[in-house]
Amino acid sequence: MSSHYQICIDKLTRCNYVNVDDEDEKLQNLKERLVAPIVWCRLSSGYKIVDLTSQLYLPTLELMKKYYMCQDVLCKSSGLLNDYMSRRSYYNACLLQMKDTNSLAVIDEAENKDELAGICLLRAVKKVDFGRVFSRTILQQGHSYNLCTDIKTALNRQVDIYADYDCEIFLRLYCVCMNPYYRGKGLGFALMRTTIQVARSLKIPIIMGIFDSYQMQQNALKLGFSVVTEIQYSDWKDDTGNVIFQDIGERNETIALMIAKIIPELYPDYITGNFPEPPKEEPKKGKKDKKGKKDKKGKK
Repeated sequence: MSSHYQICIDKLTRCNYVNVDDEDEKLQNLKERLVAPIVWCRLSSGYKIVDLTSQLYLPTLELMKKYYMCQDVLCKSSGLLNDYMSRRSYYNACLLQMKDTNSLAVIDEAENKDELAGICLLRAVKKVDFGRVFSRTILQQGHSYNLCTDIKTALNRQVDIYADYDCEIFLRLYCVCMNPYYRGKGLGFALMRTTIQVARSLKIPIIMGIFDSYQMQQNALKLGFSVVTEIQYSDWKDDTGNVIFQDIGERNETIALMIAKIIPELYPDYITGNFPEPPKEEPKKGKKDKKGKKDKKGKK
C-alpha cells in the first residue's frame, strides 16, 4: 500500500463519524476509488477509454518505443529511436506528461483481456506556470530530439494562446499512439474525441495540438479544430540549406498547430457523455428524390 493511500485511510479512520462496524467496508471503498481509473466511454466493439494510470506508465513507454518512435513523422525522419540520448529525453518528456494525470488509454476488454491498445498524452498548461521553469525542467539532450522540438518551438512562438484566446489554461494534446493491430477501428479518433470531454470536466476552454501528419490533421478538423499556423516541411532547412525532415511519407506536407474551442453548442453530445461510434466511410450514393423533405437551407 502506497503512502498516499495510507494517508487517506489514516484521515478517514480518525474521523469521529466512522462506524466501527462498517469501517473495513469504507476503507475498501476508499481504496477502490483511489485506484480505479475513470471510464470516459465504452465502445460497442468491446473497448473502453480510461484514465492513463501509473500502472500503465511502463506499457505506455514500451508502446511508444515499439510503434510511435519509429512511425511518427518527426521521430522517424530524425532517427530518434536510434539516438540513445534523444530516446531518453523523449521518455522523460512522456513521463512528465503522464504524471499530469489527464492522459487517456484505450483498453481492449473483449478479444485481448485488458490489453493496452493505444494512448493519448494530454497535459493541462496553466498561464501562471508558463513563465517559470515549468516547461524547462527536463534537460533536452540528443540531436534527434532537438530537431523535433525546434520545429515545434517555432510553431509555438507564432501564437500566444493565453492572449489570443483570453484564457488562463489550455489542454495540450501531445500525441496519439496506437498498436497497429488495433488500427482501422476508429480508436485513435475516439481517443482524440474524448479529449473534448476531458477539457469539459476540467473546465478548460481550449485544446491545442501540434499535428505532424496529414491523417492526424484531418481527424482534428473533423473534431472542430482549426489550423492556427503551420510550417511546410520543405521550407524547414538547416544552416547549409538542406531540408531537415525528408522521410516524411506521402501527403505529409506540413506540421500544423491546431486549436479547438470547447463551446457547449458545438458539442452537445459530450455534455451527457453520449459518445457516437467512430465514423465509418460509406460508399457514395446517388441522389434520391427527396419528396416532401427539406434540404439544409429549409427549401422543399
